[in-house]
Amino acid sequence: MKRKIITLLLTMSLASVIGASAVAAEEKVNGFYDIGTSQNVTINPFSGDTSVSATEKNIDSDEALEKIYENSNRLGVTYTDAANEKHYGVILVEGLGLPTKDSEIYYINQETASSTNVDFNVYPKLPTETKDMTLYISSNKEDFSLVSIPVNYAVNATVVEEPETPRYTLGDLYDNGEVNVADVIMTRRHIVGGYEQTIREEAADVDKNGKVEPADVITIRRYIAGGYGVELK
Repeated sequence: MKRKIITLLLTMSLASVIGASAVAAEEKVNGFYDIGTSQNVTINPFSGDTSVSATEKNIDSDEALEKIYENSNRLGVTYTDAANEKHYGVILVEGLGLPTKDSEIYYINQETASSTNVDFNVYPKLPTETKDMTLYISSNKEDFSLVSIPVNYAVNATVVEEPETPRYTLGDLYDNGEVNVADVIMTRRHIVGGYEQTIREEAADVDKNGKVEPADVITIRRYIAGGYGVELK
């Protein structure tokens, strides 16, 4: 029971230390994000004439990471299964269904295929607030099935980029997946000085008081003997 209480206290202490040092960076961004996929369709976001690559971030504090194309305001859309001389249309609308009023339409255009590829330059009017949108591709080709792809747009979205926390295990100074006598020896040598090898002090400082000292050696020895340890994930 005593061992469980000590482990709990150590865990609470670790959470407070890491929480204080790992501060998430926030910023406000615009751009298309979480763009869906569909067979025979490729979508490339642009900022003007510049192609924009996706970065994975949390949008509006959502736990799930979204692929956002920051500052994108145009979509290059290619349909790769076209029939020559057939007409193909593209429409970008608000919501997850076909529009019921003109205000829900953000872009509409038609192209005639001269090969198996049809390209659309979707340069829409942009929403004034974050919207779930849908891009549709239609055609007068016989037996053509309407294509629908979710395309979302963020306006002044709060993007939270969590700092990457290095992985390590308390007491495992060699980072070899186990805590043993070698880690005790290395910790002791680090304390007395005169040992040239650099150690990861976060792993050696098992009581997380900001310094490596004899108490940490004792804790690691107790852990090896069947005592307690805490793993950071």
